Amino acid sequence: MEYIHNEFGQASKELHRSIVECQEQTQLASLKAQLLELNKKVQSLIADIPNYDRKRVIESVEALFKYMELKNIQLNGSNRFKFQGFPIPSTFMAEKETSKPIVSNATSSIQGDGTQLHTPGKGVASYNDLKNVKISLDNESTGHVLLTNVKSSAVICGQASSIHIKSGSTSVLDLVVNGPVFIHDLDRVILNVRCHQLRLHNVQNSVIQVAGLANNRVIIEDCNDLRIGALENHTEIEVDDFNWPTKAVKNPHYHLLNAPVSISWVNDLEYGEIGHSIEEIIPKTLEKTSSA
Repeated sequence: MEYIHNEFGQASKELHRSIVECQEQTQLASLKAQLLELNKKVQSLIADIPNYDRKRVIESVEALFKYMELKNIQLNGSNRFKFQGFPIPSTFMAEKETSKPIVSNATSSIQGDGTQLHTPGKGVASYNDLKNVKISLDNESTGHVLLTNVKSSAVICGQASSIHIKSGSTSVLDLVVNGPVFIHDLDRVILNVRCHQLRLHNVQNSVIQVAGLANNRVIIEDCNDLRIGALENHTEIEVDDFNWPTKAVKNPHYHLLNAPVSISWVNDLEYGEIGHSIEEIIPKTLEKTSSA
């Protein structure tokens, strides 16, 4: 059909470009009206479209709606990378116990030499400037953890209500969290996380392994060279990428792991200062997972 082969293709390409470049909600509302009109036109012709074209057209329209949904989230400053309350945790998380030592139930700062500094907690346990250390942190009394500037370290968390991680590199993070995890500005890390929601912003060259997610879905933005996989067998992980809101074309920002990446070697590290050994192990691990 001439419309499908000519007008539809051109209209969908222009609409896609406009959505990607859109910077204002008012403009997006206009684009949404255009998309609804395009969809209405396609639906009126769907019965006459040959089977070999029908699937392609339907997938194109679905992709445009997905672009629209993600762009709306991206432009909506009140929702972008913000968790509304704390989701109901998965059952296995509520029942999980931990035998790891508790570092602090107050606001804490751990310096590069492993020294712990304690100040009165106000609902959030804060751990700053971790470098060349292995620590275990649990925050059952307040529930919320903030990690800032983690370098060449191993961080183990067996219980928290939420975690926010800002800045870090060449580290291993093994986390169990009842609610959301928000991470940004990490490079060359291995992240194992059991949580209800996971959002990554500006995470580069890293392994991300997950379990317990709502709808098995990871949300990423401004990320690149990620290797994403499931901690549990027979679990398919979905990735929503604000910078690549289509499944029609392979996403260059991540690939899915065929098998879990082991971090059992972390168990051999003593708690406290760990020197520079982790700086040697992580690059080798990442290199092994660098291709799909």
